[in-house]
Amino acid sequence: MGYSLVNYLPEKPRVLVMLRDPMERAVSHFEYIRRDPGHPRHRIIHERNMGLKEYLHDPVLSAEVTNAQVRPLAHLADRQTLDELLAGSDGQESFARAWRHREGVLPPDDELLDVALQRLQAADFVGVAERLEQGMALAARLLGAAPPERLQSLNINPARTRLDELPGDVLGLLEEVTRLDRELYER
Repeated sequence: MGYSLVNYLPEKPRVLVMLRDPMERAVSHFEYIRRDPGHPRHRIIHERNMGLKEYLHDPVLSAEVTNAQVRPLAHLADRQTLDELLAGSDGQESFARAWRHREGVLPPDDELLDVALQRLQAADFVGVAERLEQGMALAARLLGAAPPERLQSLNINPARTRLDELPGDVLGLLEEVTRLDRELYER
């Protein structure tokens, strides 16, 4: 539901955003799909014997990593639209499919980054996953809570592919699908 969740709640919540290096996030997401048989795309990429390059070339599959941080921040749906989408879906996959094809859920492509940046400016806290412990301590202080004593890292793949291990053409594809996310992250 992305940022639109703010419009769905009865009171305006405090908004905390954690961003992650976009190219690292895209590779990690692809590898997560490959590892998790429960992911809706798992079977497809295995049946097609897809590597990261083939995945990034597929416009339907790669939608999950294409500017995957800007798009949720730029969501425009109001409560009525969200109610309609939720009522017409029977699960996450059908909700996501309906969401992607619903007119007016996202601003035009040339406005996505601007809307996302405005939302970050309005957020109560913005951190980066690469400095998670510091970010969580700052967020806790902002919320008037004690910082976590210890953070538990879940879903970490120690054997994950490093960006410097990828061929130039794959890096180029990653740069293309994460262009807006990288600009958001750098700012």
